[in-house]
Amino acid sequence: MDFSSILKNISGGFFRREQITAAEAPKKKIFDTRVTTTKNTSNIYSLYSEEFSSLSIERLKYYFECSRLGMNFWKSLLFEEIRKRDLHISGVIQTRKRTIMSQLRNKTLDQLVTSEWDEGKKFIMDNFAGIKFVNFLSDIIEAEIQGVSTFEKIFKFDKGKLYLSQIPLIPNHLLLYDDINDVYQYLDAGSNDAMALRTVGTTSFLDRIDLSRISTIEIAPEKLLEVHSLDGNSQNGFQNGMIDSLIWCYFFKSFTLKDWAIFLELYAMPARIGKYDSLMTNKQDYDNFAKAVENFGSLYWAVINKDNDIDLVDSNKTASSQVYETFINYWDTKASIRVLGNNITAEVQKHGSNAALQTAKSISDEIANSDILLVEDTVNALIESLIRLNYANPPEIPKFKFPIEKSLADLQMKSQIYVNLASIGFKPVKESVEEEFDIELEDAVPVNAEEKIKAREILKAKEEKEKADKEYIDEYLEELWQINKNNEEE
Repeated sequence: MDFSSILKNISGGFFRREQITAAEAPKKKIFDTRVTTTKNTSNIYSLYSEEFSSLSIERLKYYFECSRLGMNFWKSLLFEEIRKRDLHISGVIQTRKRTIMSQLRNKTLDQLVTSEWDEGKKFIMDNFAGIKFVNFLSDIIEAEIQGVSTFEKIFKFDKGKLYLSQIPLIPNHLLLYDDINDVYQYLDAGSNDAMALRTVGTTSFLDRIDLSRISTIEIAPEKLLEVHSLDGNSQNGFQNGMIDSLIWCYFFKSFTLKDWAIFLELYAMPARIGKYDSLMTNKQDYDNFAKAVENFGSLYWAVINKDNDIDLVDSNKTASSQVYETFINYWDTKASIRVLGNNITAEVQKHGSNAALQTAKSISDEIANSDILLVEDTVNALIESLIRLNYANPPEIPKFKFPIEKSLADLQMKSQIYVNLASIGFKPVKESVEEEFDIELEDAVPVNAEEKIKAREILKAKEEKEKADKEYIDEYLEELWQINKNNEEE
């Protein structure tokens, strides 16, 4: 066989690569590029300035029904707007998300990630060092608010391994839920517009929305991280969390605020009554005097004829105005209880300062522990996915452990336990005490029995004084609160 025949066989036979079309080509998993976007769809028009500003029960029903059937677009955008408009709701959400963040202060990644496998631990620390780790932890708590949060993992290739370069939170208004396949899909903001989405959503009276009519984007499963709220047990994550409760809270508050503003505009200032001379026949003089009375409320000065007069009549509508304030405070209290588990102001009025603070602390600790469990579970799931993506047979999976800061009350109780144990002959181990209180101890100096008895008496007297001072402060605060309540009733 000559050389030309060999070339012909190579080019046209076994070694020839078949030409395939773009549609037939396998889809490339783009690991180093962000697929989702933060922009909104087109043709939103007056969604924020008009539709969200004049909410009606029919619109809310439409938003909730669309979300229940798998399209979270309208409800999520409304909630983001509520967080900008309602100071109290945004404040309690911010408090909830920051409650456990303070425990990360002065903590290094080496303290947060534990593993006996040094290479794996260093690999995870390098990944977390390259992203906004604290922001990521805070965004995990967002799942407790909105029911579900999804993150897109964006990688970079370095030294033969895939490292995280970013892990942004995917905006919830881009999420779609397919209840038949139990999967979340992602709206293509560039290929959809609000008018088309509204048309698709008009079928909300059916069992489900036809998601095939909506343009979506495909994301490799390896790039996704889902976080689900512990609050709720619906298969559809849009139905969990506290978002629906807070939207209803805002809905009722917004009507009351508008009515209150109208009420204040009418009755907050004294009524102005203009008295003019019955012999005034000049229409120009009458118009000038009427204009002076009209502007007196805003200018609080006027130039009028000496025979004319302006009387101010107090509307005496203070009690009516308090109805609006009480109603708004009611919903603010409920929002605090829904997000934080308690409302200190209301509890102090009912049960006194010390009891209220103790109860609030107990509830806050329970919520914080729940959030910590969610954060740890999510971060450890991320760690496992990173390890298995880069190592075939890892000896172990490193673990993320959230630091638990002990309060002064906890440390005081622990120290009292050690004192009680020592009084009956059990001596705590020095290393255990140092670890528990994060202090370094020198060797104890021997003391005789009389000095021990004296030290106990001093400690007991100190505790009794602290208890008496605490009771005095509680009684004093209770008395002040009662006086203030009596003054308000009078």
